[in-house]
Amino acid sequence: HGTLPPLLGVLGAAAAAGGGDEEALAFLLGQLGSEVPMNVRTHAVQALGDAGFYDELGLALDDPSEAVRVIALDRIARAELEDTEERILPTLDDPSPKVRALALKHLVALGNQDARARALSMLEEEPSRMQVALHAITQPIKEDEVFARQVWERLFERHLLEEHRPLTKRTATYKAMGIVPLADAARFLHGLGLESRREKIESLDAHDWMMIQASNTGEPGRLALVPLLKESSDPRVRIGLIFAIGSTRDDFAREALLAHLSEGELDPLEVLYTASRLIRIGPSWKVVSALKRTSYTIEDDLDARRALQCLLWKWY
Repeated sequence: HGTLPPLLGVLGAAAAAGGGDEEALAFLLGQLGSEVPMNVRTHAVQALGDAGFYDELGLALDDPSEAVRVIALDRIARAELEDTEERILPTLDDPSPKVRALALKHLVALGNQDARARALSMLEEEPSRMQVALHAITQPIKEDEVFARQVWERLFERHLLEEHRPLTKRTATYKAMGIVPLADAARFLHGLGLESRREKIESLDAHDWMMIQASNTGEPGRLALVPLLKESSDPRVRIGLIFAIGSTRDDFAREALLAHLSEGELDPLEVLYTASRLIRIGPSWKVVSALKRTSYTIEDDLDARRALQCLLWKWY
């Protein structure tokens, strides 16, 4: 391998090192030196990871190149070692923001309490720092309701501190609330949207915009919107709620909107909008017969009835 071009030498040494060749392993470690071109060091790090040399790979966490440190960190973090947290915890204080963000993401996912405390603290900071924290917590809060509630409480505190500011200056907070899979998050966004209905956010009515955020709260949040739809008498608000409830193509959305249609006495245009959501949710064999029956229940608005029949014809 020493007589081969550097990159080919690294690849050849990786295979040999994996088979127990100590000379090949020594060659790979020699390719981690700061005087070695960065692209060669990068391949050496990848080769060490592929061969399972995680102790040696840890040396690359001090490499002068951010790109090399990122690869080394990611390989170690994904190796499912017993001491993964201990190995990568120091990288939370790496000089590179990119390395720190990746370390935070991995450590939060592993349940490291120091990392989770740091992520929670970052939710109170300026938007760019908050975004790093959100990237780290998005998946873990779907799997850990206690952590999700801690995140929600921090974001609600942020809302209280910002309440004096114009609504359009607080959108980062409400977008962040939208990723929290809790009923409280969806209900709060709905209520805030009602309070701010006369305002516009990103060219949308405030409630419509808030319902886009609420649609991201997962099934727990969308489930909490169903009784709010039954309680509301405002057509525009009801449309926003229907959008949020049916925003994901899943069983919950389909069954919730089919149940909504079956209640009867709905405004024909609301029926038409609900049908348009159901068509996108599908599958056809579960929704088309219900929609066909619904089209015959519209008697007072022939235009809406024709529109629903045309919608069915177009899609089915």
